[in-house]
Amino acid sequence: MNGISYTADQLQILRQQNHTLTDDEFAYLVEVSKATGLNLFQRQLHGLKRGGRLSIQTGIDGYRLIAARTGIHAGTSDATFHVDDKNFPVAATVTVCKLLPNGAIAQFCATARWTEYAQGNSPMWQKMPFLMLSKCAESLALRKAFPGELSGIYTSEEMMQADQMEVVPHTQPSQQPKVEAKQAQQLQDFIQEQALVVEVKPDGKSATITAKQLAMIAGLWRKVFGDPKDDLASKAIREHMVFVTGKDSRKDLTVAEAGLLIESLLGMTEEQENG
Repeated sequence: MNGISYTADQLQILRQQNHTLTDDEFAYLVEVSKATGLNLFQRQLHGLKRGGRLSIQTGIDGYRLIAARTGIHAGTSDATFHVDDKNFPVAATVTVCKLLPNGAIAQFCATARWTEYAQGNSPMWQKMPFLMLSKCAESLALRKAFPGELSGIYTSEEMMQADQMEVVPHTQPSQQPKVEAKQAQQLQDFIQEQALVVEVKPDGKSATITAKQLAMIAGLWRKVFGDPKDDLASKAIREHMVFVTGKDSRKDLTVAEAGLLIESLLGMTEEQENG
């Protein structure tokens, strides 16, 4: 165990968020969270259904955290890239070092290839191809080095390709696939609100939540938890807000705290839609 535990109320909130999972799948997800020390509320770990089966996923930071906690992770190299004649990455290789019981350092190398992992319709892959491919290579290398700790858990970067039918070559920015209007608007709203995080009042105190943030939070609450007039939904909303911001009233939030809450809620809506 790594110190992760959840109260009954927290489990109720998590169950509502993971409504697409069966009871057994949700119980399994919670146990994996406790075993790995990855917090479900902080979105360090999540469960998605693919082809009717549960997929346990984390981000590359989750892999790094698990490896670091073993006490025998001896470092990870920067990625080296194989590029084509246009200096575009076709493969990335990463090496993970691990301290063995005899004191020796073992190296575990892994290579991720563009054709096997890239998600052609993802703006992230189009804008940051080197970074995304290196994350996949690092995931492979870490799992080679720590199979017991990482078995059955995959990174989101690796699993993006499972959601698409075809990998397309890199295109110039003007040719990049457009994000759906709804997702683009959500992202734009969130960025606009985040730009206000540094605002302060003349007295030096943090700016309070804006009317636009209040409206956005209300809409996201309804989408994630349901009708706020429902007792269960209202309780889940309050518990989630306290967990993220430490406050139980949205009107008391600062702009920065509201931004954190919006970011968390957007993540939940994305997971529900992908699930």
